[in-house]
Amino acid sequence: MGELAASIAHEINQPLAAIVADANACLNWLEADRANLDDVRAALVAIVKDGDRAAEVITRIRALLSRSTVAHEPCDLARVIRGVHPLVRPELGRHGITLEMSLATDVPAVMGDRVQLQQVLLNLVNERGRSHARGPTPAAPIGRALDRGRP
Repeated sequence: MGELAASIAHEINQPLAAIVADANACLNWLEADRANLDDVRAALVAIVKDGDRAAEVITRIRALLSRSTVAHEPCDLARVIRGVHPLVRPELGRHGITLEMSLATDVPAVMGDRVQLQQVLLNLVNERGRSHARGPTPAAPIGRALDRGRP
């Protein structure tokens, strides 16, 4: 049960930390003599998205704990990856890491839960970032999209 609680805390903490960081940035910008409202607006949009993501995680956890099934539907992996990119970019940037993406255009959809797939990818990328922060590591891709005809 302790491992489950730790996992839940981790999954919820990611979007909440992003919300706090964006809200603090908004407050700092609004303190300026001439706040850049476009930056404030973009940060507020990110706050809403992160709040929605936290709510989706909680919904999935409730479904898991109530033993109800999570709907699996066709998921576009490229869309999942593109959705995770803006979420991990600020954290990776703090560690001096630049995330480059090269996505195949003809990868078939997979059956799954989009939020769960995003959480797995978030965890992989963030763990790679933490690993890099602990000491220098050679540049290496986290993963590779499949090209047709090659493993």
